Amino acid sequence: MLRNILIGACATLLVVATTTEIKFPPKPVLLYNPSASAPVGWYRLRTKSPLKIGDQVAAYAPDWARKLADDRQYLPYDYPIIKTIWACERRCNIRPL
Repeated sequence: MLRNILIGACATLLVVATTTEIKFPPKPVLLYNPSASAPVGWYRLRTKSPLKIGDQVAAYAPDWARKLADDRQYLPYDYPIIKTIWACERRCNIRPL
């Protein structure tokens, strides 16, 4: 009897945890950069406001560039790239990932 209760409780906990993660997906904290667009390695993602020249950002390339990179096996289609901000017009209004 106790065994059945424990199995039921574990199954319920797993269903609740899975549903919670699907409904509220976690935001990535670490991003690995495999391309040469910035030094290869791990980058910690954080929101920083306001952005300034010299800051590095994780961003998605335009669709055509993402398809090209995926076709040539540089980066997967749904993977952001790390880029350095070199210019801003007045104030950098960039939306974080």
